[in-house]
Amino acid sequence: MVADLKFIVEPLDIKVWLVIIKNGQEIGCRMEFRKKLIVLLGEVHVWIFKGRVQLRHRDGLVEIYFKKQLVGTVQSEVFMKMLNARQ
Repeated sequence: MVADLKFIVEPLDIKVWLVIIKNGQEIGCRMEFRKKLIVLLGEVHVWIFKGRVQLRHRDGLVEIYFKKQLVGTVQSEVFMKMLNARQ
């Protein structure tokens, strides 16, 4: 991630909140069905979402974009663990 940014996945039943935080302030978020994100991990070179927060899966990484700028990456396995974490 860019030095002053954090990416958080907050599980909520069948959905998850994807949150980008800068200097302690939420600057972007998206709520999505967990199942849709798991399908993303099964695809190669695919974009998901339109808008300020976007994800791209390729080469075993989930790339995190904010306002069309790459702000960080997470290994696919780590992202899957984040999706499956329980509150």
